[in-house]
Amino acid sequence: MIAGIIGGVLSLFKVVLGPLFTWLNGMVDADKQIQITTTQTVGSVANIALGGLQNADNQNAAIRMKEGTWGPTIIMMSIILAPFVWHEWQVVLDSCPFLLGLNWDWYIPLPKLIHHRPGSWGVPSIGKPGLDGQSAWDRTEQAIFTSFFIGASTAVAAVAAIRAIKK
Repeated sequence: MIAGIIGGVLSLFKVVLGPLFTWLNGMVDADKQIQITTTQTVGSVANIALGGLQNADNQNAAIRMKEGTWGPTIIMMSIILAPFVWHEWQVVLDSCPFLLGLNWDWYIPLPKLIHHRPGSWGVPSIGKPGLDGQSAWDRTEQAIFTSFFIGASTAVAAVAAIRAIKK
């Protein structure tokens, strides 16, 4: 008798709630399909962009190889990069607690570690950091550095594509 009542209640639930669960399962499957399609689309766009950037980098590499060791690109890179490299080294060294110095013993220069208080040089960083934690100056320096190296544009695009796919 009790088994019949329980069986009747369960069959009633199946009749009433069965279509609802079927509809909800269909909606979940549709959301999965949308997410899979979106991920595939982002992946294919990223592959196309990476292919184009790789071709551009290959052409830049061929041009630079024809210029020779001290071509105009290398000379301009040296002139433009010098202040940025100098600033980066100041920032890096000013954030180190110990620096390498020289100790003169009996007219012989010997290396030694010098204690340094980080930030004591007061190397300025231009601009306030944005939401990503970098100032406009930091982003500019990074863009200039990466623009001078073969394959850098492809690497930057690959990192951006990976971040987009992860989201």
